Amino acid sequence: MTEKLAPLTTCWTPNNVTSSVEKSISISSYNMLAQVYVNTTQFPYCPRRYLRRKHRLALTKNLLQSLQVDILCLQEVDCYNEIETCLREKGYQGVFQLRGGTKKDGCAIFFRSDKLELAAQHSWDCDQIRLPIVQPFCHQDWNPYLDVRHKRNNIGQCIWLRWKQEPKVSFCIANVHLFWDPIHEDVKLLQALQAVHEIDEFIHRCKADSDKNEETIDVFLMGDFNTSPGTPVYSLLTNGQVTWQGREEEEMMESSYLHRSKTVQVHNYDSDYHERREEDSWNNNHNNIMSSWSPIFARHATISIPFCFQSAICSVLGKEIEWSNRTEKFTDTIDYIFYTGRCMKPVQVIPCPELLQRYDHYLPNENFPSDHIPLGCRFELVPNE
Repeated sequence: MTEKLAPLTTCWTPNNVTSSVEKSISISSYNMLAQVYVNTTQFPYCPRRYLRRKHRLALTKNLLQSLQVDILCLQEVDCYNEIETCLREKGYQGVFQLRGGTKKDGCAIFFRSDKLELAAQHSWDCDQIRLPIVQPFCHQDWNPYLDVRHKRNNIGQCIWLRWKQEPKVSFCIANVHLFWDPIHEDVKLLQALQAVHEIDEFIHRCKADSDKNEETIDVFLMGDFNTSPGTPVYSLLTNGQVTWQGREEEEMMESSYLHRSKTVQVHNYDSDYHERREEDSWNNNHNNIMSSWSPIFARHATISIPFCFQSAICSVLGKEIEWSNRTEKFTDTIDYIFYTGRCMKPVQVIPCPELLQRYDHYLPNENFPSDHIPLGCRFELVPNE
């Protein structure tokens, strides 16, 4: 399988694009799979020796260096010092944000310091709901202090980068890791809504504090969204708004509570699956949960955001890739690179979709350290008309 690894992570498509280094920016997003989520129960098809931290860390370092991108967004980073040392030797500077709770992993953004300059940074805790942002869309009975379903220790971060070769162009790079469970699509939608508003306010602060008059700012939002194309989160980000129907989702959530009060639901939705035992500890007392549970969003509420993003991979290929996360029980696209497209257009992506169609190995394995693959996109500067 080794011969399949290199094209998976380093083959850009289409291959007939010639990009000027000075006029392009390459970006990658990758969920590294933190060691705390790795065990033989979760990945029974992978021999134990290939799941050990030492083996996986060596593969991860080689993979990250092989990408050779300008900006690298990582999720489930539990070895930041080792990764930072590895990438610093290649000319990268990094920013790290640890998630809350007992799981000691987080999100990190790295960028090439010879090409980009860090101007500001910001992070947020998805558990800290900012009511003025979400309240216009919320159900009248929802109380974030009583309904604790959204308390998941998910985080987001963003940085403001100036392009040294193009002083009039700046980038806001945002990196998120949203909640995993498909039953709680409203929690993911809440997290996505908050993330976009955090980014928007960050940009406004940066503009107010800047002594430079940036003429163009492109926003890039990427990470592990744990949601498939066509879901409310995807629609919100790509359309700028989405209508929450409510009834079907609420009935599904309620039935899920009834089911989980009797047994542990086995639903493998990426590597976060087994952390449910800790994060859903509140679910052990079914009566208390049901008495405090209420829908987050009002039925038929039209939820809107200040940005309308496009998917970089979809823009280049005409559709999303077949999968970005592949295990024995789950295979789907749940990772994305979104962009606003004010002055940058996507011209190349990784991985090659044709290779994914032929790929018959579950992840992780002997030669690949995570259950996610890295996504990448090269953007070119659009000339002024």
